[in-house]
Amino acid sequence: MGNRKQLRTKGRKARRSIFFLKSRLPRLAWLLGLSVFLVFPDLSAQQGYLNLAYWNRSRVYSQTGAYFGNEYENIMHLDLWQKTINYGIFSGWFDGRLSSTGLEAAHWYLNWQGFRAGRLSFKLRLGDHNLQLTTLGYRFTNYYPAYNYLRGVSAGFEHQKFGLEVFSGQVARLSGLLGNFYSLTGQTATGFLARWEPDPKYYLGFGLIHTENEKSWSGDLLTRTNDILLVESELRFNERAKFVMDTRSSLSAGENDPVKAPGTSIRFGPLLQGNRWSLEVNYRRVDADFRSLSSEFAYDRDQEGLFASWRYQTRRRVFLFGAFDFYHDNVDRRSGLNTTDFWRVNSGFSLISPPWPDLTLRLDFSAAESRLPGDDYRNFISPGIYLQLAKNLGRFYPYLRARYQHYDDRVNDQRDFNYPSYYLGLRYNYSKSAYLMIEAEDSRYYDYLENKLSALNRLRLASYAPFFFGTDFYGELAYLDLKSWYSVTQVSRRIELYLGLGRVVPLGFRLRLDFRASWPVHSEQPANYWLTLRLDRRFDWGQTPAYQGRTTGPGLYGTGKIEGLVFSDQNLNGIFDPEDRAFPGVTFYLEDGSSTSSDHSGRFLFGRVPEGLHSVNLEISRVSADYYLAGPEHRTVVVERRKATRLEYLLVEGATAAGVIFQDLNKNGVLDEEDQPLRDVLVILQAIENEKLPEALKPLRTEELTCYSDGKGKFMFENIVPGAYQLLVDEETLPKGVKLQTALPLRIDLKPGQAVRNLSIICLPRPVIYTGRTRYPGT
Repeated sequence: MGNRKQLRTKGRKARRSIFFLKSRLPRLAWLLGLSVFLVFPDLSAQQGYLNLAYWNRSRVYSQTGAYFGNEYENIMHLDLWQKTINYGIFSGWFDGRLSSTGLEAAHWYLNWQGFRAGRLSFKLRLGDHNLQLTTLGYRFTNYYPAYNYLRGVSAGFEHQKFGLEVFSGQVARLSGLLGNFYSLTGQTATGFLARWEPDPKYYLGFGLIHTENEKSWSGDLLTRTNDILLVESELRFNERAKFVMDTRSSLSAGENDPVKAPGTSIRFGPLLQGNRWSLEVNYRRVDADFRSLSSEFAYDRDQEGLFASWRYQTRRRVFLFGAFDFYHDNVDRRSGLNTTDFWRVNSGFSLISPPWPDLTLRLDFSAAESRLPGDDYRNFISPGIYLQLAKNLGRFYPYLRARYQHYDDRVNDQRDFNYPSYYLGLRYNYSKSAYLMIEAEDSRYYDYLENKLSALNRLRLASYAPFFFGTDFYGELAYLDLKSWYSVTQVSRRIELYLGLGRVVPLGFRLRLDFRASWPVHSEQPANYWLTLRLDRRFDWGQTPAYQGRTTGPGLYGTGKIEGLVFSDQNLNGIFDPEDRAFPGVTFYLEDGSSTSSDHSGRFLFGRVPEGLHSVNLEISRVSADYYLAGPEHRTVVVERRKATRLEYLLVEGATAAGVIFQDLNKNGVLDEEDQPLRDVLVILQAIENEKLPEALKPLRTEELTCYSDGKGKFMFENIVPGAYQLLVDEETLPKGVKLQTALPLRIDLKPGQAVRNLSIICLPRPVIYTGRTRYPGT
């Protein structure tokens, strides 16, 4: 009894501390932010910005009722970013929701990071942040660590081989019409996450989290207390092979549990990566009693199984892929519960090889069967197929997506169903980044839990024009016909409209307006309207350099360079050397429209590019049609902070092979007036495998080229890919009484820009064979 009183006393003290933190934390945070500008008055001379915005979203029904209530939400937004030379980077974010009760904090934080002391880099954050219970990040294909939303305080430091972050606060759920309101749940979480890298080949992550009072969406208490321990490791054998392990354990207790129940979650397996292939295999076991920070979203609990996925790319731009997953439930073999085995297999290929259409075909199969008979016995199989077909026809891009899934319940035939789904669309790109699109959908699906069959027919018309009368415009009109079968048939037909408009208005404000309307057709249901308005203004100060390429997030913490070289590869060795010729005046673009051109030495440079993923596009129209580009004109690169990413674009000048085919009547081996040119002879030029040819150039070669000789016996193969070829003719197209004198096939080695025009194919008359008999007329 005394222990229970002590526990209740400690719980009251903890709740008072949390309440004090909750009520005082926003004030302390903004006081800290204000003190930054008072202590460092010269910040205005350094790079920074302030964003002010007003967001409004309204959902209105034409008729209100018990299930159709009008809703409104207004958000006052402010975010601040300030870079300092000696004290790191300060940033802040505040979303205040306006309602009838006044202004309340929807989402806010103050962040300070990048403060260095020796080799340590410190960080401090007050307010809201996203928390993943991992230091290893995303590794397994079949597992993604969930994001948890926390309002509180966190602090940490980073070292080359070690890092630590401690945090404490309340768990929140995102809510509101705009989806950015941190609704506190009453659940508290305190813990730390750390990493240690003693060697480049080994990584170790670990952490401990204590949480209390986890509740469901309906307010029911799920776990009264929970302690979570995690240990992660990665062993890198080389650049292509590593072994990853993720182990977690929990000690949790519900509302009426006298003792804590242990639970574990473990995943491990190898990850193999080659130049054109990848293979992943992992084993997992998650106990039924394992509880994470948010156990409501632990969909893979009570599972034990083996997963594998693979991918392989052939030289012909064929991608083979697949995955296999086998697992069973009732991991702890609890009596009274049945155990069901599940199988999931999918495999297919994608073909991306112009001028053929892009094709993706995937076969799916899933099945389950319980090990023991009973009321909870399950037995089903479900095969399926997925097909996608698309073709880029200049400005037009037609596509087809089809899926067919069959569900065969071996226990109850009434649950059998077929799931066909078809998408047929056409996109027309009428200018840069602008398009028109039409898409038709016809699909059926079955809801196993509700025993409901539904059919959806939809027709969409859409358009996007980023330069529509100085605005950024998007519009879509759709017609939906939805049918559902329960005990009775329900039909819902609606017309939906989507409009989006963005424009810069006076005083430098940016206006964004999004409108959605849904009107029922021949129905008593009300129409509904969504209206979202956003008005924002950015104020910059200090030295704001011009960046090339897009960046995301509240601030930019590092830049790198993208530099490259454009040259004509004269000796086909793939390396720029004195024999090659630089290509000036070639224009390159980044994803934000930033451009640069190659100079007289063929070199180009994007000097200030934010770190991250970027797309580099070569304007192929600026390159002469006499040249082939060895490689793609659109390339994706990763820019790292303070590093230069180097690209090379190889241009190869086309070659020419030409000659004449004639009958050498005077047998002097030279075409002269006495000889007879041969017309309409089929001349064939076949490519010979050449190991010295760059790999990027080989797909551009045509295995066989043909042409017919003209009236003067001349033939020509113009602007072809350099390399080794063999020349021959189709003897069936030679005139009667003529035979080949030149030994064919004739090997030709063409260099870039070379024109071989003196090829000669010599033919002779066939000899007349005398038999020794002469037939006279009348005999």
